[in-house]
Amino acid sequence: MLLDAARGGRKLTGLEAFTTRELEVAQLLAEGSSNKQIARRLVIAVKTVETHRASVFRKAAVRTAAEFVRFAVRHNLITA
Repeated sequence: MLLDAARGGRKLTGLEAFTTRELEVAQLLAEGSSNKQIARRLVIAVKTVETHRASVFRKAAVRTAAEFVRFAVRHNLITA
């Protein structure tokens, strides 16, 4: 409730809901990088990448990588 009040009562949509790190992970995922490649590139643990990936998929309301790529293209995270 406090978070909703801080946002003025509106729900975040699209990429607004993502943290900066989630956006970094999301862009690399959409470009086809593996969890291990992302971890190396961002200097974080693979488990952390997996956590961000799960959060990204949840916020994007997708279940598969293919669905996420479509989401990423629609929201200009990557270009087709």
